Amino acid sequence: YKRQVSTQSTGTLMKTLFVLLLLFVSVLWAQDIPRRYPGQSLGSPNAPVLLEEFMDPQCIFCLRAQPTVKALLQHYGPNKIYFVSHLFPLWMHRQAYDMSKAANIVAKYQPSKYFDFIDLLFTNQAEFYNDAFKNKTETDLYNMLASFASQFGVNKDQFLQDMDGFDIYLQTNSGSSFGVSRGVHSTPTFFINGVLSSFGSATSLEDWESLIDSLLGNQTTVVEQNDSNRWLQENN
Repeated sequence: YKRQVSTQSTGTLMKTLFVLLLLFVSVLWAQDIPRRYPGQSLGSPNAPVLLEEFMDPQCIFCLRAQPTVKALLQHYGPNKIYFVSHLFPLWMHRQAYDMSKAANIVAKYQPSKYFDFIDLLFTNQAEFYNDAFKNKTETDLYNMLASFASQFGVNKDQFLQDMDGFDIYLQTNSGSSFGVSRGVHSTPTFFINGVLSSFGSATSLEDWESLIDSLLGNQTTVVEQNDSNRWLQENN
């Protein structure tokens, strides 16, 4: 009888511990609803076309798509296309998550420099490849990213502190969770007016223009000079 009671007590204890473990994990991974729609943007929110890109800064296909996307935005201007960039680091790119955290930190302190920082990451993408980093440490990665961020006015000590901060961790994870909730599993992934597109890194500028023209109904394109397309002007 004592053995039976002992077995029952052990079973109850194990169940209790299992429930507590589930509660702990759910709290640990729970994320607050973000204060605003995720991502960094260019153009007018009132533009007739919303173009969203889920991108990984270590992804070579995102690098290949970037010139076409920039040419497209330059061609139509900020009043016709509202562009939103979402960071979606893929698990197989070991440096991508920290690269994405770094981009979010730049956006936090120098929001107008976010796209310039993404440009810099793409320009130096080969330095972040898995093979290039196989004999380097997390400290090496943090210092490299800090040196990049400092070029845009972000204090190095503050940057390094934020890289291990919970806020940036949550922000970066919320971007990934947002992508997963919309069916994103690879990069680059594009949404046009909220609809998942089959367009990717191999899509030509002509095909993009044909699609956008059909959405605009052949409206006349007027490109205005303002801050929202300064980045496009300087990098073409």
